[in-house]
Formats: sequence, C-alpha cells, structure tokens
Amino acid sequence: MRILHMLFGAALVCAGALFTALVSASTPQDRPFEPVQMGEQTAPAADLDALALKVLNSLRGQTFIEIYDLLLPYRQTSEALAREEENFRLDSGDLSWEDIRAGIDGKRGTDPMGKLKLSSVKDYRALDLRQWFALQCGCWRVYRSEDVEDRMKASWYAVDRHTGLRASKKDAYGHLQPSGTLMFRNRFGDNLRVVCISMGNRWYVEDFTFQVGRMRGGSVPVDSAEVADPRVTNARNTLKIIFDKLRAAYQAGKDSLPPTLTFETIGIKPGELDTKYYDYGIKLDGNKSDGFKGAKITATPKKGLKLPGVTLTVDSLKNQNGYAIRDDE
Repeated sequence: MRILHMLFGAALVCAGALFTALVSASTPQDRPFEPVQMGEQTAPAADLDALALKVLNSLRGQTFIEIYDLLLPYRQTSEALAREEENFRLDSGDLSWEDIRAGIDGKRGTDPMGKLKLSSVKDYRALDLRQWFALQCGCWRVYRSEDVEDRMKASWYAVDRHTGLRASKKDAYGHLQPSGTLMFRNRFGDNLRVVCISMGNRWYVEDFTFQVGRMRGGSVPVDSAEVADPRVTNARNTLKIIFDKLRAAYQAGKDSLPPTLTFETIGIKPGELDTKYYDYGIKLDGNKSDGFKGAKITATPKKGLKLPGVTLTVDSLKNQNGYAIRDDE
C-alpha cells in the first residue's frame, strides 16, 4: 500500500512538471525586434553615380553599344529573346525586311542618317545583339542634329538624383527594390535620364531615355521620336512673355501703348530675356481700338544658327489669349 502511495505521488509530480512545461512553452518569449528587409541589399551610392556616368559617356562618345553591357541580366535576356522572336518572324514570313526598314529609314527612323549602312536584311541580321539593342533604342537618331558634335562635347551636368525603394514598372506584384535615378543636362537643353536597380550589392541599368536636339530615344517607349528643339521652345515661351508685357502696358495705358515702344517701356528689364540664340523685335500694326490686331513679335535666329524663325501675331491685346504663334519652318 505504501508503495502505491509513493507511485501515485510520483505520478502527480510528473504531471505537474509536464503542465508547467506546456504553459511555459505557450507563453510568448521576449525577443528583440528584427525589421523586415525590403528588397536586395543596396550597393554603394558611388557605384550608382559611376554606372550612370558610363551611360552618359557611351552616349557622348557615340559608342552606344556599351549600354547593353550595363543592363540588368534579366533585361539582357529579354532583349535576346526579342531578337530571336524577330528572326523567327522573318523566317516564317510574318515579318518582312520592308516592314523593318520602314522603321529604320526616314526622318523619324531609328537610323535616319544611315550610319549603320543597312541596305539589306542580311546586313540587318549581321548586327550583333549590342548593336541591335542600341538601334531599337534609337541611339543613332542623335545624328539628325547637325551640331551633334558640339552638343556631345558640351559640359553635361548631373541636375537631379533620387534613391530609395520602389517597385519596378514591370513588376505587377510591387516588390520593392533599391533604385536610383539620375538626370543629366547640357546648355543646349539636351538631357539623359538613367534608371538603375541594385541587385546582389551591385547596380544595373533598368532603363534610360535621352533627348538630343529634336530627337528622342532610349529603352522607354516614346510617343514620337521627334520633338521641338529646346531652343525653339524657349523662343516661343519668350514671345509669350513679351506679349504678356505688351498687353499689361496696353491695359495700364488705358488701351494705349507707350509712344516710344521698347522692351524697357513695356516693363522688360535689360537681361530679363534669354537672347542666346534669338534676337527679338516688335512690329506694330492696327491701332489701339482693335487691340493692335496684326502686330507681330518676332524671334530671329542669330547668325550661324540653323533654327527656324518664330512669329507671334497679335489678334487683340484685350484678350490674354489673343495671339497665335507659328514656326517659320
């Protein structure tokens, strides 16, 4: 009997120990907070700057094909697949050389000046993948600018820079990755934008876009290869400033303009207008009663510059939108 009591007591002790262990196991343990890491480990910022400069130097040095070597590995694979798919379509007859050539030749083509000398489908297929990629990106469009050498040799400045976590535009699930964007610009108004992603402690180019003169290109699709020359756009904006000043003087004079019409008398201070590329003048027509309808404000390109003239024609100084602007091209 005594032995049974001892065994029963031992069983109770074991059961108590087991219950304590179970309660202890279910109790949350204090642990230091560990933040969740988002995306890949970020590579050094200095490497980002160096990578973007390589893209810029490839553009300025007109080598272009080096940009392919800077792309994300997955982007390189994607471009290789696109090339293979195009060759397959050519072999199957679904795509013709005439179709491809239509996008290469001409003012808005990817090689408007024929630098690559692609006279046949054989020449086109002989391009290596790096050349093919640069052609698809319209890099040879820069030669549409007659002063391309001056534009490339000009000083280019890094004017904008952003880094942080973001989701790739092509990532439907929105996974965050360390990214960086740099923007470069020169005195002509040309620009280059480089978008990079960090993977495995190294930076790669994801996308790039550029504008040189009136031509755009890069790996991000654009609506049109040709845009207005930044200098012409600036001239148009300057004409609008002169019109606004002229209209303000007209209103201040109670539907009259100063007897001696100069930029100073209508409120434009010396040096206020950007006159690097154009000279500006005002030629009055009409009279004050009709708001000087027919008056012209002109932008004439300075000697040696192959730019179109720009003309603003006044419809009425009584209306803030009483004008029309045209390029003389």
